[in-house]
Amino acid sequence: MSESKNLKVHAEFGDNKLDFEGTPEAVFSVFIDFLNKIYPEYEILRDIIFTPDLRAVINNLKGILQIAPEGIILTSPKDISAEDTICLALMGSYISNKFQKQPKESLSANELSKITGKAMKTMFNQLAWMVNDGIVDRVGRGEYRITSRGIKKTEEILKQLKNKKGE
Repeated sequence: MSESKNLKVHAEFGDNKLDFEGTPEAVFSVFIDFLNKIYPEYEILRDIIFTPDLRAVINNLKGILQIAPEGIILTSPKDISAEDTICLALMGSYISNKFQKQPKESLSANELSKITGKAMKTMFNQLAWMVNDGIVDRVGRGEYRITSRGIKKTEEILKQLKNKKGE
């Protein structure tokens, strides 16, 4: 006998309370309505606050990237630039960290070189430019993670790759 999985939410903010159970999509919708009720400015801010649509990004990554137990695998065309492959690899790392498939969202230049198939010298040169452009941040010693600007860039890269495929 299969049991449907529902999400249960209890939220309180001052005198406002919410108890709701349903599918994740329904609960999310009700919760957003709750936030709009207690914090009307949220509706206005939502239009200018960047929050990546991970569902859309993941959908667009199909056939381009895979997350394996041992790390990120790029299956994208080999003729794309080093900058684009770095963005794709770091996006994969970001997503795999968000879904707890990887302990950190950053990758080293060595890991990026292995994932992208690009030379280490190319990695170091390109990463320096990307840090300067705000597409990636250097975190820790020799580790890099994608920034919000990099996520926006990756969304554009995915659109271009999709258009090349004729989808």
